Amino acid sequence: MLLFSLPALLWGTVAIQWPALLLLAVSPQLALLGLSRVHEFDADRLTAELTGDPQGLALALAKIERESRAWLLPGWGNPEPSWLRTHPATTERIQRLRELADSMAPQPLHSSPFLPDIPLAPRPPRWRASGVWR
Repeated sequence: MLLFSLPALLWGTVAIQWPALLLLAVSPQLALLGLSRVHEFDADRLTAELTGDPQGLALALAKIERESRAWLLPGWGNPEPSWLRTHPATTERIQRLRELADSMAPQPLHSSPFLPDIPLAPRPPRWRASGVWR
């Protein structure tokens, strides 16, 4: 569009709406950022279903957020606006995982007729004088 109106632009008979042109150039990128956030939620849900432990994933996300914030931006919040982020806010991801944990029942790891059903979380390790013992 801009290329076709260059001769008219040189003669001064056409005015280009620069804000509209900029919006047209930036809008696909903003749509992709939103799509990326949706994919992150889907990845969290699939990971929780695969592992059977949404609480563990929520704890891991909280730890990653805490460690990266302490290392990269000590004393700062997230400085970028929410519409520029490729990932959703960690608190929102954790909240969705906790809601998913309430609705999920523990599933056995194997459903093969040849293998016994193994529970997801066996007994916690017990401490002995010689070290950890199961």
